[in-house]
Amino acid sequence: MLGASLLRRCVDGSAMLRQVAGVGWGGDQSWNRFGIRDPSILTNAAGHPVLDEAGRFAMFFNARDRATTDGGVTCVGLAQGTMESGWTSEPQPVFVDGAYAAQGSVLQLAPDHFRMYYSPDTLWGFALASSTDGRCWRRFGTRPILEPGQFGVRRMGLPFVRRIGQRWIMLFEGMAGSGFHIYLATSLDGIEWRAGNQGRSVYTPADGAWDCLGQANPSLYVENEEAEDSGYFIFYNGCREVHAWDIGVLRSDSLEGPWRSSPAPVLCRGQQGGWNAGRVEGARLVERPEGLPGVVYFALPTTDSYAGGRIAFASIDAAANCAPMAERNAGAERAYNDQLALRYFSVWDNFPIQRFSTDMEFRLIDKVVSPLSKVILLGSGGGRELPVLLNKGCRVTAVDISPQMLAVGRQRYADADVGWIEADLHELPAELVDFDAGICLGAVFNYLREPDLFLANARRCLKPGGSLVLAVINSRHPTEAHVRTELSDGRVRVLYSVSQLEQMLGAIGFRVEKTIGVRFLVDLLPAEWNSKPAQQPSGTEILNRLLVAEAELSEHMSAEKAKFILLHAVARATDPPVTVRALVCS
Repeated sequence: MLGASLLRRCVDGSAMLRQVAGVGWGGDQSWNRFGIRDPSILTNAAGHPVLDEAGRFAMFFNARDRATTDGGVTCVGLAQGTMESGWTSEPQPVFVDGAYAAQGSVLQLAPDHFRMYYSPDTLWGFALASSTDGRCWRRFGTRPILEPGQFGVRRMGLPFVRRIGQRWIMLFEGMAGSGFHIYLATSLDGIEWRAGNQGRSVYTPADGAWDCLGQANPSLYVENEEAEDSGYFIFYNGCREVHAWDIGVLRSDSLEGPWRSSPAPVLCRGQQGGWNAGRVEGARLVERPEGLPGVVYFALPTTDSYAGGRIAFASIDAAANCAPMAERNAGAERAYNDQLALRYFSVWDNFPIQRFSTDMEFRLIDKVVSPLSKVILLGSGGGRELPVLLNKGCRVTAVDISPQMLAVGRQRYADADVGWIEADLHELPAELVDFDAGICLGAVFNYLREPDLFLANARRCLKPGGSLVLAVINSRHPTEAHVRTELSDGRVRVLYSVSQLEQMLGAIGFRVEKTIGVRFLVDLLPAEWNSKPAQQPSGTEILNRLLVAEAELSEHMSAEKAKFILLHAVARATDPPVTVRALVCS
């Protein structure tokens, strides 16, 4: 199965999903206008798509006419089409079961035998419906075929079903506690089901991982059912913040696990305000008679589970483009910083806001770093941190990806005994170890393509109990509209909250000691008051007065409200060194 082979590459970090432009669609009729979601391509029992005589796919989906608080009804719709030519929906829903019916899989077992696995109530369990033509459906039986109590969950939904060999397999999402997880059930006939994996969820991510808060909406694929080393793959949603779902891939040699996740989402939410800004979910692999497989999924503009929902399509970009993508990202960082080096110190020496930021960072460094310490600057630029460190007699190694930045630093501190090393922060030289402190300022962290890998490298560089100082742009500040931005020069900018940083650092083996907020208000002022003081004297005077107040705000206000999060973490002495090897395609 070519599609599953491509999913293997997603898990290895050497493939990702790319949205196919211009073929997404939303509800345009009274019964589906509020939102559509959960696309399911009609397949046979083995999971292979069933096409009509015109070569079109049949796609079932869930739809809602209005908000449930206004009496909205959730029902099942049907559309025919292809990813190239577009889709045409039936004028009316094909299945309604009271106020709520949400399908997870639809199978054609014979020319006149169709099955739909669905949920009539997420608190109740799953039901089965049957049809002779795929358009007129009748509920099969009155009792649930699977119930939440069999798995110790409060809610369950979106059953994905297929047959592998002689065994029927169902994956679904269940809510235990406050989060969703993936569960497994098995059957001999697809009607009578029992809990698999002893009723436990099949996958538990690492603390702080991109999918650590929840995993949901799974679908299952097999690379080669006849091969001894066949791999199983799951498309699923993962999130690190409530309902902020992205799409990832899991792989295992056994249905019961252990499952290994893609190092990062393979398809992420879009920019704020866009049709896909809130959630991307429900990926289903579509094997096509000719050409490469595709992926169908749905997206939502907010965290609401139906409002504005649209179905979209993606292709799988394979390894040939992925490693060069990482190289292009690094090249973009290098090129940008080579240009920035020309005015590096003119900015940090002369702009009031930058001088203030440096002063706040120096205060923390002075408290954290002991005299005569061995210190590594991670993303050093020209080394503006050096004055406070050299005054303490520290032995400093400065690492940066930009040779021009390093040249500026060597010139500025020509008489200082500093080691200058050109290196990518994701690939630090092995000999950089046993440091007492590591410092990464200037929002370097926000432009890292693999922040977890960087943190693991930083941890390796430090002694047990060593300090890490980070300055990171806060995603919660009112000046920041987009959490993730793909810049025109090839760089990617990602923002983080305090809680996200604490989770990421904790997962790698750091303990956060202190967070300080820097710059609560000044970034709301006109930029020219900072960058052109000679032309804006009155504005710059206001700015300077506000900067005095900013120092007091840093002492009394939470870092969660600031433009920058200045953070001090310590490498836990009780944990073994962490090794992370990953390639994230941004």
